[in-house]
Amino acid sequence: MRSRMIWFAFFVVVIDAMGIGLLMPVLPDILEELTGGDVSQTAQVAMALTVVYAGMQFLFGPLIGNLSDRFGRRPVLLLSIGALGLDYILLAIAPTVFLLFVGRIIAGIAGATQSTAIAVAADLSDENNRAQTMGFVFAGFGLGFIIGPALGGLLGWLGTEQPEFLGPQLQAFFGQLGNRAPMWLAAILSLANFAFGYFVFKESLAPQNRRPFSLARANPLGAILAIRHLRGIFLLLTVIFLFGVAQVVYPAVWSFFARAAVGWNVGQVGLSLTLVGIGFVVVQAGMIGPLTKRFGEGGVVMIGMGFNLAAFTLLTFARTDWVIWAGIPISAMGVLVGPAASALLSKSVDETRQGEVQGISASLNAVAYLIGPLILTNSFSYFTASDAPIFWPGAPFAIAALLVVVCLPLMMLFLQRFKAKASL
Repeated sequence: MRSRMIWFAFFVVVIDAMGIGLLMPVLPDILEELTGGDVSQTAQVAMALTVVYAGMQFLFGPLIGNLSDRFGRRPVLLLSIGALGLDYILLAIAPTVFLLFVGRIIAGIAGATQSTAIAVAADLSDENNRAQTMGFVFAGFGLGFIIGPALGGLLGWLGTEQPEFLGPQLQAFFGQLGNRAPMWLAAILSLANFAFGYFVFKESLAPQNRRPFSLARANPLGAILAIRHLRGIFLLLTVIFLFGVAQVVYPAVWSFFARAAVGWNVGQVGLSLTLVGIGFVVVQAGMIGPLTKRFGEGGVVMIGMGFNLAAFTLLTFARTDWVIWAGIPISAMGVLVGPAASALLSKSVDETRQGEVQGISASLNAVAYLIGPLILTNSFSYFTASDAPIFWPGAPFAIAALLVVVCLPLMMLFLQRFKAKASL
């Protein structure tokens, strides 16, 4: 039963990542179709959609985390997954940009479930296997990014091109779906995961580990202010936030960057994201455990940040295909940071506050998703506009690299204090 519950948490993250991955290859085309703008202008609309999505996660992430600490993980996850499936249906039929924004609002509320899925992993693990269990659940994000962009690119291509090998009936079918075909698949998968969870997922949070619901901790500002009660992790949360801003560069600008820098189409964007996802799975499912045993969670965070710095620096100046392809495996290694940092965060608080602390982390990541696009997408739009002083589509990656440079000494200081406290 424990393994089935962990698998369900894994699939929650998979479906969430698939929804993002399915949308990314076709989003530029959808926005160009609905707005009539160029790549610089449509990137601005995509930025606004991302900010709205992140704003909802910021507002509702702490509420969901605290509700899961009070009432359990099962009802929270099932309600959110069901709502997400209905949202994808709305995105599939939305004829205006306004309805895309409505869909992003719903998705932001219902999609604030990753912290609860990680809390499930914490519930079902101990000190010896927590990092490995969290690494497995986090690997769902990589698997979703293998399947999502691949299917998004393929279905988007079939829907817009209707190649002759499909035959008349399938050509007509995909022609009706158009570039919205990936949204219908996301809806089906979300509702299927709801059914799977309803029948196989039992509650993972023991009654003795539940705590009273606190409105102060359930509102976003209250959740962030609660940091002052969690001594010893302020530096780590600062690193998680700054690194989160840097990581936003991929969902915020990748599809637009690849088109502007090297002229990739929807299929090539989908393939590149699929390869990133394969790297995520290999690293998180196959490498996080052995590396953690060898270097510890803190060492793994530092290694991951080093790879991120290298990838961001490479992509800053990428103007040819081979440079971007070369940067993909380096980017995949950078995903080591997430599960290792979450494991450190989990070790810093007692068992009754796992949902709360992961909710705080989710809130900080949501703030990062609010701030990141404003900085990173605007820098992309500025340097790719027709009147830009220089054409520099890699500018957002330069900013991301600088943020990682700031994170490195902060993480070193936290690890010194963490080790000193553990030795007492």
